Amino acid sequence: MEFFSPGLACNHIDKVGGDIDLCIIDTMHSYPGEALDFLFVLPYLSKNAVVIMHDLTFHILCDVSYRNVCSVLFSSFFGRKHYLRENYIHYGPNFQNIGYCVLDDNQMEEEKLYVYFKLLNLPWNYMLKKQDICDCIEFFKLNYTEDFLVLFLKILEIQQKWFETDKINFYDKWRPKKSLSVNRNMINSSGKDRIHNRLSYKIGQALIENSKSIWGYIRMPFVLSYIKDKHKLEQKAYKEKIKENPNLALPPLETYPDYDEALREKECFTYKLGEAFIKASKNWYGGGYIKLLFEIRKIEKRQ
Repeated sequence: MEFFSPGLACNHIDKVGGDIDLCIIDTMHSYPGEALDFLFVLPYLSKNAVVIMHDLTFHILCDVSYRNVCSVLFSSFFGRKHYLRENYIHYGPNFQNIGYCVLDDNQMEEEKLYVYFKLLNLPWNYMLKKQDICDCIEFFKLNYTEDFLVLFLKILEIQQKWFETDKINFYDKWRPKKSLSVNRNMINSSGKDRIHNRLSYKIGQALIENSKSIWGYIRMPFVLSYIKDKHKLEQKAYKEKIKENPNLALPPLETYPDYDEALREKECFTYKLGEAFIKASKNWYGGGYIKLLFEIRKIEKRQ
């Protein structure tokens, strides 16, 4: 397997080649992000290619309403869409976070392309670097008609004007205040709840739940990625709140009435499994995942 980096996908797609049957789009989760990347990949997709996307409900589950590009892009696809139907999120089957689309024929038709390009009309959360803009222009010039190049340049002009006049700010400045609200479970919690809210426990729980079926193994990378992203956002929100009001800081774990039970929970298989997985993922290039298999056996023996 070969990885192509750095820079935009348009700089590497020629090396990948055409007739791509399966494409997983997972980038910024912010505009232009995935909407722009899909336009880079589209001319290279095969007939009825399958496009997989996750974090379709990222803006709902993580309470960041402006990071909805995955949902909007997936909804715009022309093709047969399929979603997970297992109720593993509390919003129910109509708000599944992962899906794939078998694209219809003739995705390069003018009518369809206008839909995809117009997604870039929505406010961008970040501005492209000058070199990236040049790369985009060159790519669109080679792979799309002049009409779409002109459309992109017009959209770019509008977006740049918004940024220059500070109508759209970068990330946290533009984020609605309520998106920084802290999960109440982090404040009103027991010692045991505190342990359950740690990334190690969440990862361990996901590994166990998704190892019960073949489909669970297939979706596991997406689920783990989502859990890590959500946890990171929650921790950032918590730190922001503490910065605003230090009185909201959680007390030391040993001050909780169920401290002993919390310590036992920290030694349980679920927590230790997640802890071992996180450690392995930090050293995946050095055989971390192979070592993980032996570590799991040790954990099982200690339980």
